[in-house]
Amino acid sequence: MAPNDPNRPRAKVWDIDAARKRAGALWPAALSEPTSRLRQLIAQWALAEVAPGRLLPWLAVAFGSGIVLYFTADREPAWWSAAMLAFAGIAIAFATRRRAIGFPLALGFAGIAAGFATATLQTQRIAHPVLQITAASVVITGFVEMREERERSDRIVVRVHSLEGRHSGEAPERVRVAVRKGTAPLVGSFISFKAYLSGIMAQTPQGAIIPDRPAITFRTLTVAALGVLLFAPEAVVHPSFQMSFAATLALVSGYQVVLPWHPTTDTSLGARFARWGGRELVGLTLASLVTGLATTPYAAYHFHRLAPYGVLSILLAMPVVSAVVMPAGIIGVLVMPFGFDAPFWRLMGVGIDWMIKVVLWVTSLPGSVGSMRDFGTGPLSLGTVAILLLCLLRTPLRWSGAVLAVIASLWALSTPRPDVWVSDDGQVAALRGPSGQLSVLHTGRDTFSIKEWLAADGDARTVKDASLRDGVRCDAVGCVGKLADGRLVSMALSAEAFEEDCARAAVVVAPRDAPGDCAAVLIDRKAWRANGAVTLRWTGDRFERSMARPRGFERPWARTLPGASEAAPATARPAARDATPRQEDMEAGD
Repeated sequence: MAPNDPNRPRAKVWDIDAARKRAGALWPAALSEPTSRLRQLIAQWALAEVAPGRLLPWLAVAFGSGIVLYFTADREPAWWSAAMLAFAGIAIAFATRRRAIGFPLALGFAGIAAGFATATLQTQRIAHPVLQITAASVVITGFVEMREERERSDRIVVRVHSLEGRHSGEAPERVRVAVRKGTAPLVGSFISFKAYLSGIMAQTPQGAIIPDRPAITFRTLTVAALGVLLFAPEAVVHPSFQMSFAATLALVSGYQVVLPWHPTTDTSLGARFARWGGRELVGLTLASLVTGLATTPYAAYHFHRLAPYGVLSILLAMPVVSAVVMPAGIIGVLVMPFGFDAPFWRLMGVGIDWMIKVVLWVTSLPGSVGSMRDFGTGPLSLGTVAILLLCLLRTPLRWSGAVLAVIASLWALSTPRPDVWVSDDGQVAALRGPSGQLSVLHTGRDTFSIKEWLAADGDARTVKDASLRDGVRCDAVGCVGKLADGRLVSMALSAEAFEEDCARAAVVVAPRDAPGDCAAVLIDRKAWRANGAVTLRWTGDRFERSMARPRGFERPWARTLPGASEAAPATARPAARDATPRQEDMEAGD
């Protein structure tokens, strides 16, 4: 090719000065230097956060995230694919062990894959038939395996020999039944009874105590979390695991950052304050504050309750627990073999009585218990990330967690509320009336659903409150109530009610199959059998449905029900003593 050939490719030198001028035109010069410094500072903080030993707690976070990811799947994952993914992640982490950036990323992926596989294999291990929907008037025969006496009612676990009546799917192997106080049969008894069955609705190691070393650190907390999740991966969605580890994480982080306060001289005011127990008082106050803040998102999500006076109750009770209850309990155990333990149990009882008095006094104060409406898993997940950033990071990057905490709080408070509620058996329904509060359309025998709906709505009323029937009219064939915009919601209790209700109401709820087409939004037996409990929310032009079992969702605890397979009706049996407990005696889990 000739040197002066115009088709010859040519290289052009990039004019750096011109590029800088063009960039300066887009980015003001006054901001260039501060921005550059900020980038350098963030890079330094990020390098400090990935220093040796700093990423270990995030391994437990990755493992737990894999378990959470398992529970979000629409269908049950294949155990072999989950196991292969976990082995592949571990192999990749091993292959990149000498790479500064690749190894942490590969280890995080391996932790997520391992958590996902652990949850999948645990489900395979404990798989058993589960009752999907409520079954009324079923006759059960079987052996009593467990008997639990409680304050207001008793509870038994029965290994099922036969189950007769109208129910869907395979009969469960065991049922847990609440019975009237004092009527629970003995363990080993073979019993037959009629029941109303409802469908599906951690220790830290102490051996690391070494002189001049903290008993609980991020390292031991990581080991404890991994140990619990490895043997019980389902614990990650339970409030006990979430609240206990959030509180412990906040305590460890708070101790390392805030609580180590030591006076520098013996003559200062701080030294005199510490000598009179000031440091312990400050430490107890801060510990109560950080644990209360760390557990608030989970208490609000699971129990819909807030405890603004938690710090006060801990300040009054913990000194007695530390100085009386715990020492008396330990000494009592040590002297029990010699027969001198009785005085220590009495002393321990005095301390426990003081704790009970403190709790009763604090709960009697105005505003001691706050209600929080349901806000879904989105704000809870974001709040969890905020807590992790605040507690695990040690550079100023941790304050990004505070920003996320504010966003999560605003998100939780702005969550829209349902307008219509329907139980999983179609017998219980409620609506949001013109007053903005929940009104009960129909209850049947189930008041537990109403109690849960009130709590999820942030409503402090009880199920016996007369205002729950405001705006609801009932007759022999059904009940009707009004929404805030005046439209009607109907509960059709008989076949003849469908024609009129489908023409007048916006929503029709029925515990039976509708005889024909309906112009209203219809939630009849076909709907609640297929989807379980349902809530409706008006979006301006239509009702948005939230279902316990969405279409296409198939998991071991929420399987699709067979279309028409029902057990034969129960045969007539001699009358037996009624052991059904009162509704007010029922407890969570019954």
